[in-house]
Amino acid sequence: MVFPTRRALLAGATAIAGAAAFGRGAQAANWDAIAAAARQEGKLVYWGPEEIPLVHAMIARFNAAFPGIEVTHFRIEPAPALQRILAEGQAGQVNVDAFDMPLLYMKQVLDRNLAAKVDWVGDFATDPDYVLYDGRAISCWDLEIPLCINTDLVQPGEIKSWDDLLAPKWKGKVLLEARGLGLAVLMAKWGEQPVLDWIAKLRANNPVIVVGGSPAAEALSSGRVAVAIGTYSSKIDLMKKAGAPVDWLTVSPIPSLVYVMSVAQGCAHPNAAKLFSAWIASEKGAQAVYETTNFGLVHGHNISPNGRKMREAGAEIVLEASDSDLNQHRLTAVAAAIGALK
Repeated sequence: MVFPTRRALLAGATAIAGAAAFGRGAQAANWDAIAAAARQEGKLVYWGPEEIPLVHAMIARFNAAFPGIEVTHFRIEPAPALQRILAEGQAGQVNVDAFDMPLLYMKQVLDRNLAAKVDWVGDFATDPDYVLYDGRAISCWDLEIPLCINTDLVQPGEIKSWDDLLAPKWKGKVLLEARGLGLAVLMAKWGEQPVLDWIAKLRANNPVIVVGGSPAAEALSSGRVAVAIGTYSSKIDLMKKAGAPVDWLTVSPIPSLVYVMSVAQGCAHPNAAKLFSAWIASEKGAQAVYETTNFGLVHGHNISPNGRKMREAGAEIVLEASDSDLNQHRLTAVAAAIGALK
């Protein structure tokens, strides 16, 4: 008889614990098998735009649940990540295992078959609401883009609607992030032409244009502007916690990007990539993500505290569409309209 080594026993115990924590019923066996295969691979290369210290804290939680997998995080914004994946694919290289990006950027991923198909529900009992594009993506977090304010410059209750920002009193005091991601999402609620008309009306108030959610938040915190459109509730929360005079409003509707994780087609560590992505979408993983990075889900059943706050205030949350062609069209239309403001 061959007796298992102490290392094998510990690995088995860890797999069982992981399955109990994250699997459901008979599906737990697949957590076992995939976690074991992921440990055999031993590594995971993950690309995403999130801040490195926050992601490292998130990875530490993942490693506590599933030890033995070295996760390397490469910080890169969605558009450059997409271009790099495309270029490497043309060269016959795959240097990433898992990557995240908003649905607005998924068209080329799907068109070029850059994401592997995964049975998230069958293997991990994932909430079907989190599975997109026939298993080629899974929701990891939502990034809400509410109206954000400098609390030294805006009084409580002073802004009650998006149209309030068109008033002369806010001339030169509103910041608009150049990509207009939130406004592209709002087309699902308002319609395309009404959004473009709203952008045109904002011209009269000479909005400040910056590129990027973080620069937008920093301009708001410094008092350069009173209101910002295009930064995220999670970013504002962190700045507020650090003492900055900023806050976000539950003015309805609130657009939200849906960020998804995908397993790169032909990657070197597919099981580790699947395990990491499925863990993020699980109940315990979603909690760990929120506690370490301040990102959270506002749809499905793993709702973040920010999502609950919005719902309790009666704010309508508008998620970006899953139709990649439609998203690309909306993003192009909004970016062109905002480009006229520069």
